[in-house]
Amino acid sequence: LERPDLDVDVNVYGTLNLLRAAVAAGTRRVVFASSAAVYGNPQRLPVDEDHPLAPLSVYGRSKRAAEWLIEQYAQGAGLEAVILRLGNVYGPGQRPETGPVVARFFLDALTGEGPVIHGDGRQTRDFVYVADVARAFALALTGPAGITVNVAGGTATAVGDLARRICQLVEGAPALRYGPPRPGDIRHSVLANDRARRLLGWAPA
Repeated sequence: LERPDLDVDVNVYGTLNLLRAAVAAGTRRVVFASSAAVYGNPQRLPVDEDHPLAPLSVYGRSKRAAEWLIEQYAQGAGLEAVILRLGNVYGPGQRPETGPVVARFFLDALTGEGPVIHGDGRQTRDFVYVADVARAFALALTGPAGITVNVAGGTATAVGDLARRICQLVEGAPALRYGPPRPGDIRHSVLANDRARRLLGWAPA
């Protein structure tokens, strides 16, 4: 919300530059990391790939715009494309400053500040481990083209429960802190991963 220009620069213009370079280089296939943010507030749960797209944030809209560019290039330039809509990815090497909640909660617990929960903590997210995501990308390189699939754990986890689990793992972690809800945040999110299982042979491990 503070830097909408950055989302547009990276996700829209960055994707356009990548597509132009891919065509110029004769690249056969592009696999794109999209986001569950393209769905907006779910009308039904779990959210499948046919769910209406109504992103709430500039980030979500920029990801949807990038998807549209990829779809146009696939039609007009003959580029093979696979779009992976990722849940909340977590795992080693994640940078807390980019905003992912698992890394942020661990850092806050380790530094003695206490994780900050925005809202009441009952909002849910669909977490997926980074190694599972990497495996989905590898499978997408050789699987069917022209598909869009969710890559997610398929399980809803409450953010407050996650914070409490992390504090249990960190000895001497301070108490949780609560702040106001963040504008543009989705209340509940869990993705159906049936299509990835069927088309890519992928499942979260």
